Amino acid sequence: MRRRRSRRLVLADKVFRWSLTHRHTVGDDGAYRECRETLTVWPEGIRGCWRIVFADGPDRLVGGPYLHGGGVCLSATRPISI
Repeated sequence: MRRRRSRRLVLADKVFRWSLTHRHTVGDDGAYRECRETLTVWPEGIRGCWRIVFADGPDRLVGGPYLHGGGVCLSATRPISI
């Protein structure tokens, strides 16, 4: 299993680590289904984390072949780059 690369985030005197992953399932027809981007943030040196999951659904588009890694659209006119 490949280890996720984390990045450093400094907020005032607090140091956090964060990573972003993309997961999906592939249907029998080869199409991506249940795409989701997961942002994981944890305090450096401390166990435990926060996970924010951006999942596809009505009026939401997540990654896959349509967007760059970390891209999420809430609608056709409201893109977010994680």
